[in-house]
Amino acid sequence: MKVFVIYDISEDDIRNELREYLKDWGGEWRQYSVFELDIREEDVEKLLRGIRRIVRRGTGDVRVVFPCAKCYSKVSHISTRVSDLVDWNIG
Repeated sequence: MKVFVIYDISEDDIRNELREYLKDWGGEWRQYSVFELDIREEDVEKLLRGIRRIVRRGTGDVRVVFPCAKCYSKVSHISTRVSDLVDWNIG
């Protein structure tokens, strides 16, 4: 299942730990404070527990979004970054 993790965390060390945690889950960085993951439904609670464990040591806000397959298929990606154009087979 697709998952978006969007965060606003003040402390650099907490923010960096969360980024590494999301990367360890196979998360792909999408924007400054946005990661996209593709995880199994049975792993959702484990992911959320880990996020809570990290975030509660600092100050911040995390939103975890679970779009359904139909909604995810409607996500539009608009970019002028060369790396995105290559990744998405555009241009």
